[in-house]
Amino acid sequence: MFVSRRSERWATRCIALCSPSERARSGSRRHAIIGRKHLACAATLLLSSAGLRAHADSSLEQVIVTATRTPVALPEVAASVSLITAADIASTPAQELDDVLRLVPGIDLLGYSGEAQHPTSASIGMRGLGGAAQGISRALVMVDGIPINDPFFGYVQWGRMPLENIDRVEVVRGGGSPLWGNYAEGGVINVITREPSAQELMLDAGGGSYGTYRASAYGAYFPTGAQKLQAFASIDGTSGFQQVPVYERTPFNVPTSYQAVNLQLRDTLQLSDDFVGHVSLYYHDNHQHLETEIDRNSQDIYTVTADAKQLFANNASLTATAFYTYSSFTTNNSTYFPDQTDLAATTDTLNEIHDVRTHDAGASLVWNQRLGPVANYLVGADFRSISGVDNTTHFIAPDFSPELTMTVSHGDQTFVGGFGQVTAVPVPGLQLSASGRYQWLQNTNGYDGSLGGVGAVPDRSFTSFDPRLDARYTLGGGLAVRGAYYQSFRAPNISDQFYTYAAGGFVMLPAPFLQPEKLKGGEVGIDFSGPGLRTQLTFYRTSVNNYIVVEPTTNDIYSPAGWYVVQNQNIASVRAQGFEAEVNWEIGTGVTASLAYTLADSVVESNPLDPASVGQQIVDVPRNEVAASLSYRNPQGWQVATQAYWVDRTDWASPDHTNPGYPGAISADPHFLVDLTGTYPLTVRVAVYLNIPNLFDRHYIATSYSAPSAQVTGAPFELFAGIRATWE
Repeated sequence: MFVSRRSERWATRCIALCSPSERARSGSRRHAIIGRKHLACAATLLLSSAGLRAHADSSLEQVIVTATRTPVALPEVAASVSLITAADIASTPAQELDDVLRLVPGIDLLGYSGEAQHPTSASIGMRGLGGAAQGISRALVMVDGIPINDPFFGYVQWGRMPLENIDRVEVVRGGGSPLWGNYAEGGVINVITREPSAQELMLDAGGGSYGTYRASAYGAYFPTGAQKLQAFASIDGTSGFQQVPVYERTPFNVPTSYQAVNLQLRDTLQLSDDFVGHVSLYYHDNHQHLETEIDRNSQDIYTVTADAKQLFANNASLTATAFYTYSSFTTNNSTYFPDQTDLAATTDTLNEIHDVRTHDAGASLVWNQRLGPVANYLVGADFRSISGVDNTTHFIAPDFSPELTMTVSHGDQTFVGGFGQVTAVPVPGLQLSASGRYQWLQNTNGYDGSLGGVGAVPDRSFTSFDPRLDARYTLGGGLAVRGAYYQSFRAPNISDQFYTYAAGGFVMLPAPFLQPEKLKGGEVGIDFSGPGLRTQLTFYRTSVNNYIVVEPTTNDIYSPAGWYVVQNQNIASVRAQGFEAEVNWEIGTGVTASLAYTLADSVVESNPLDPASVGQQIVDVPRNEVAASLSYRNPQGWQVATQAYWVDRTDWASPDHTNPGYPGAISADPHFLVDLTGTYPLTVRVAVYLNIPNLFDRHYIATSYSAPSAQVTGAPFELFAGIRATWE
């Protein structure tokens, strides 16, 4: 059953009624009717939100579900959160979601778009914890509550989330493990896909500089009042630009190109006013040509998800979720033989081919109940099983002579967790929340088959208890103060433990005995909400023990041949503290603006193997970042928007670009970029648009690889034009 206008108005009222401050204001005079109202509210929210989803109407866009796993009005969330709407996304020239996230404070990404990165480099962190330079993710990314960090590597394949299919993105900063488990060490990003309110068809197609193209189709059909069918398909790609700077370019360097295909089918069943369920099928195919003729990647991902929510009397609900993903990832790595006197004489040879296969299955069950007008609790459990294998074909021996060798490494991981949360409003204006998770992890079937590896690895198990306490007090006049204390964790994945990467005289060894990282910290903040204005200021301080860093090591096979050998090791502790500011302002007459600032003071506090790093900034975390946007929408429907970004230089950078530092180091220039986008409606149903990233064609070093090249440039000036048609 699609949502009527009357239901929309009632859902808006329900959101306010279900919020802590409204429940506190309700008082005892409403106790006789509050249960019936909350049950009706929950049913309406279920209809309009479809479980974890929120309707696109502006009145419902100001609801956050990720911070507490329950719907909370955005101005009343007792955490540092950001909300990105579909309109926000349409106001940027971004091709993938990671470029949109650069407008949000506190997110750690490499300095260029995901489609131009090796997938294993597309890691994400939050709150200055870093990891991108090492291929280590320290933030959890989900789609409709389902984790999509790669189960083997931990990276995020941003191309799996086409922007045209996104309704909203919720970003919750700070330790998220108490409710969400692994990877949520620094925070959580939840991408919520479109939920139709009417039958519709949308077509979108465009093209631009460097052979870039994109086409997508979306349709929603309601065969009965109780069923919604959705289908989405997209294809996008580019011939690419030359990422290798001129002073490092060789004859075999080529532009980095890619092509991605996404398909989604979704069935929503509203069997009664008290029950809704979804079944979804996803397919993603990606092919990338990275910097040289030899270095290529391809990936196929198949995912099926199902969820159901049942409402009960006494303001209670039960939500069940299950998913299964199969991934096949193939990557070719080259070894180049440099000629220090003549780059043109440098040669490139296929070194190895990795064929990684992963099975990932999980499920969760959450019971939620409201206890009168001022309290709420939830309890839940989740389970996840991951099995991964890496079949590697080596074409060059460690002494660089031609040799064909095959190795196999593999491992399994099982996660079982129980969690709970209690939220209460003991006095008007004061919101308190306590949550916690007990996590059990087991690593089994481990085998390090790398050249010189240790072979079979004993099974290991770990446990972790992660609490979180939140408090928020409303001072009045739209002003509130909040604070939080939390603990969080990140478990080493199968790649961290068993994957070997060798290219260009550089080799990353597996580390089968890594321990989980443990974060402890807290934050204090000030919120202000007024007509058309929302501001958050947050100060945070965290520390991480067992922090995983890349350190030089030796190997009986590679070291004698002169390879630079490194390995992930639990030998550091770090302190990450900083300040985040975010302002979103609807100025009026169609003008909106935003401003985000991040100060990340993230330093190494101890490292026995590298004492010189103590007191230094974590290598892939810029100390200062600023992002701003300005948009104008004319009453006739046309829109123009601009975004500006300034990113500080990361440590270990070489200003003259002649020394990339140690192999694998990050090396990024400070850079200031301006983007521009515009949309013009030709008819009620058809609009054209123009996107211009890097408007002033700024040239800068965005990051570095150990191979195939030492440094990588950011994306240049581009033009992309398209047309979009919608029918309802």
